Amino acid sequence: MENEKVITVLRGQPSWQPLVAKTIVGIALFLLILAIYTAVDASENISPTRSFFISFEIILLVSVVGLALLIRRTTTLDLGNNRYKNEFNLGWIKRGEWLNLPRLDYVAVFSNEPEHFDVNLWYDRNKHITMFVCKDKHRAFDIACKIAIEQEIRLLDATVRKNKHYVNLAELSEKYGYDSPQKTS
Repeated sequence: MENEKVITVLRGQPSWQPLVAKTIVGIALFLLILAIYTAVDASENISPTRSFFISFEIILLVSVVGLALLIRRTTTLDLGNNRYKNEFNLGWIKRGEWLNLPRLDYVAVFSNEPEHFDVNLWYDRNKHITMFVCKDKHRAFDIACKIAIEQEIRLLDATVRKNKHYVNLAELSEKYGYDSPQKTS
């Protein structure tokens, strides 16, 4: 039951990004091997073009760009302990810290463009935390409904411009099979 109060979402990335990142890291490794080979075989004259491509700065720049494209972002929301964490992952290296979740006013599912849905946690009237972005509207509402029910807050459907409205949580929880929201007196 406690695991149901922890929501972890891996932020999506374009399908081309991992392929481009791995290609760039591969090029950086090739340039590094070329630089080592050229340093060992210093008997030949090195052309200025070849010297440029095997320079340390270019290898470092290409490596940094490739590694930056490999970084994945995970957002974890621990509703049981009222905290959240934005974590950045690069392979087995993970960075992120738990922050206290402020008193939430409402949760909103927002859409700026087709097939792009943000789940935002709103607090202090006009401040928000973007929980995650996804392409699946039903998944966005699924997670937003869980948060709204657990925190006993409203859920705003802002997926259609100029037609924002609060969702009836009782109907939505019935649709997704959650426990009905409890009314606070």
